[in-house]
Amino acid sequence: MVSTLDLDEVVARVLTNSVGYVGAERGMLIVLDAKHRPDMAAVYCNDKLIPSTHDTMCELLSDGLAGWVLREQKTVVIHDTSQDNRWLHRSDDEPSQSGPKSAVCAPLWLDGERLVGILTLVHSQPGFLNFHHAELLDAVADQAAIAIYNAQQYRSMETSQLHYQQLFEDNIDSVMITSWAGWILEANRMSASVTGYTISELTQRRITELHRPDWTALGEDYSMLRSGSRMVSFESELQCREAGRIIPVLVYAQKVVFNKEDCIQWVLRDISVRKELEALQSELLTMVYHDLRSPLSNVVSSLDMIRVMIPDELMANLEPLVNIALRSTDRVKRLADTLLDINHLEAGQKITDMKEVRIQRLVGEAVDTVQVTADTRQHVILNEIPDGMPSIMVDEDMLRRVMINLLENAIKFTPPQGKIVIGGQQKGQLVFLWVDDTGPGIPPEARERIFDKFTRVNIENAPRGLGLGLAFCRLAVNAHGGKIWVEDRQPHGSRFIFSLPIDYNNQPQ
Repeated sequence: MVSTLDLDEVVARVLTNSVGYVGAERGMLIVLDAKHRPDMAAVYCNDKLIPSTHDTMCELLSDGLAGWVLREQKTVVIHDTSQDNRWLHRSDDEPSQSGPKSAVCAPLWLDGERLVGILTLVHSQPGFLNFHHAELLDAVADQAAIAIYNAQQYRSMETSQLHYQQLFEDNIDSVMITSWAGWILEANRMSASVTGYTISELTQRRITELHRPDWTALGEDYSMLRSGSRMVSFESELQCREAGRIIPVLVYAQKVVFNKEDCIQWVLRDISVRKELEALQSELLTMVYHDLRSPLSNVVSSLDMIRVMIPDELMANLEPLVNIALRSTDRVKRLADTLLDINHLEAGQKITDMKEVRIQRLVGEAVDTVQVTADTRQHVILNEIPDGMPSIMVDEDMLRRVMINLLENAIKFTPPQGKIVIGGQQKGQLVFLWVDDTGPGIPPEARERIFDKFTRVNIENAPRGLGLGLAFCRLAVNAHGGKIWVEDRQPHGSRFIFSLPIDYNNQPQ
């Protein structure tokens, strides 16, 4: 019936051929998408093809004969349009115009499963079109449906390819398509601009000549990509044409179809600015730590001397003020130690000051440290660590600060008069410790991200911070061979839980 893949031309030919085959005078074809919404339509009248507006299509599918066929999904014949409420009456139906008509309307089914359109044919003489014409229309409906569906698929493919090409060329990142053997098949303008190679030069190289893939993330022979179900990301370095010019990049790799073949798409995002900022942040943290150590030591020494030098009868009134000062300096010292530990742990330095520590004593000292802050917010802290918990081999100061950070975090987010619970248990050669709060909870999408440096959860009215406490906790726990994560608490709140081996030194490395 139709030998073209252009949807406009298919609609035109289906209309003209159907009108001529059935013997009608005019016709209308509404093309539907997969959800039975109007895709396009046209009217054939007086040997002319007239495009239909979207509003007209929607009106006909709502109140007209086409709408009835869409709902009932069967062919219908109207012998006299003036006597049938399914016909949407217009000005040209008035006796002074063309008057009553006969009509036949049929759904266009693809293999009896998908409705791709509704075809309406009209004759100006009532009773002219009858069931015989309906049978003729049904006879051409299958071929018309196939032609329309193929044209829709072709248009969709062309649109997708054009959209992809626009995204590909206009992307602000370097984008390359490679074969599974790694040969570059296509590269966008940004790839050439960043690397210094021309596109023709890039297509003569392998992707491994430009950056070193992370085979742990990609899997052997790209096994993590071949299923096509996921995108893999990792950091690497882009080797440019200019000798010695290397750009840090974040690589995204996924399977795509290119020229009808399965290929790999690589998106290489320049993260030079991010790396520079991270270096500046690291330098700033180191500087802050070293600049704080000496003044802090002087303040603590001075406070100790005040306690010794001032007579007891005068010290009674000054004791609360001295205690406030000591608590404040202790908090600043913990922050400074945390900054230093973050730098050391991120650099891969191993923990050397390991000793056997009783869990009950370590948790008790952490509670004592935060008790004053908890009291000011009328919080109740319940220590439910069971008796008989084993001692563990840890860096005592570091693990004490982990517990303090988790408790301070719970105090920060728990409303006044709330409850905080510390719990723990032993499972084999692991101990599990946790801190429960009754705060607003952590959104699921942020439960991993909150352990990154300088990350804060966007919760309304939440207190602000540097975003270092939880980052330190993860680094410290991981350095001891453990894991830390956060879980939901019902009906509200969070549970921060971490595991530790009882004796990390005897764990298999």
